[in-house]
Amino acid sequence: MDALVRGAIWETKNTLPNPAQLYDWVRSASSEDHVIFDSQSGPVAGARTIEAIYHRPYQMHGSIGPSCAVALLIEARH
Repeated sequence: MDALVRGAIWETKNTLPNPAQLYDWVRSASSEDHVIFDSQSGPVAGARTIEAIYHRPYQMHGSIGPSCAVALLIEARH
């Protein structure tokens, strides 16, 4: 562990978006559209069509723990 600490070279970059502009940043990221349901018959004659756009806060479902670990095994001698 001590050798790793001495040999580690960390480079930090400011790559996170401004929190006030997070929604715009997410919307500008590349994405793929997928059709979930497609009605081939189309709307019924005389029916009204209602369209809306909804926004919700961004929620990341990422891991909050490390994806790996380093352990130090100390053998107990009797």
